[in-house]
Amino acid sequence: MASWLLGFSLQIFPDFTAKAVIDLLGPLVTPERLLSLNQVVASRSFEVVPVVEGLYDQGNFGAVCRSAEGFGFGSIHVISYASPKFRAARQRNSSGAEKWLHVRKWRSAKDCIAMLKSSGFKVVATALSQDSIPISEVDWTQPTAVIFGNEKDGVTREVLEGADQLVHLPMQGFVSSFNISCAAAVVLWEARRCRLQRLGTQAELTAQQQDVLKAAMLLRHTATHGRGAELLQGLAQRRDSRLERLAVQGKGAVYASPSPML
Repeated sequence: MASWLLGFSLQIFPDFTAKAVIDLLGPLVTPERLLSLNQVVASRSFEVVPVVEGLYDQGNFGAVCRSAEGFGFGSIHVISYASPKFRAARQRNSSGAEKWLHVRKWRSAKDCIAMLKSSGFKVVATALSQDSIPISEVDWTQPTAVIFGNEKDGVTREVLEGADQLVHLPMQGFVSSFNISCAAAVVLWEARRCRLQRLGTQAELTAQQQDVLKAAMLLRHTATHGRGAELLQGLAQRRDSRLERLAVQGKGAVYASPSPML
C-alpha cells in the first residue's frame, strides 16, 4: 500500500510487536485519552500528503501541521527546510500537532516528487495559471500529494515542471491568494470533504496498520514523560534474563531460537 509506505514511523524496538506495545503502554494512559487515541487512529489517512516548499516563516509550517493533524491526515513533507532557530515559532503554531505526524524532510523538490510518484501518488501543486483547476475538481480519493510554495514566490519552477497537475483555490475578492496556512487549511478541508462524500470515510488503514499506528502514538505519548522507552527496555532485559536462567536450568533447548515477538 503506497500510502502506508509514507506513513507514521514506528521507531520502536524490533523485539516487540505492535500488540505487545499496546498491551504494555495502554494502561499508562487514562481511559479518556485511550478512547481519543482509538478514534484518531480509526480516522487517520496517509493518502493525502501536504508538502511545503521553501518557507520563510516556520510558524506557517507549524500552522500547516496543525491543519493536517486536525483534519485527520498523518504525514507532511518539507522541502528546503530552514535552520533549527525557527523551531520555537514552529512549535507554538503547531500546538503540538507535529508530534503526531510523520514528518519527512527534503533538500530537493526533484527528489521529493520522484519518491512520491514512485510510491503511487499523484502530485498536484498550488499555482494560479491558465492550466490550473479548482481544488474541487481533484479526485482526493486517490493517493495525492499537494505542494504549497513559500509566502513570497509560491512554488518553484522545479515543482511546476514536476507536478502532474496545477490547482488553485477559487477566490471572489480583490486579493489573488491566501496565506499558506490558510490555503493549506482550505485545501485539506476540501480533501477531507471529498473523501467523506465519495468513500464514506477518509481513512484507509487496515486493522493491522491501525495497531502499528496506535503503538507508535502510545510510545510517543508515554515517552513524553520519559516512561515508554524505559518500560520497553526494562521488559526486554527481564525477558533476556529469564531465557538465560532457563538455559542454565537445562531448558534451553526449548528456547534455543526464541521468537523476538512478545
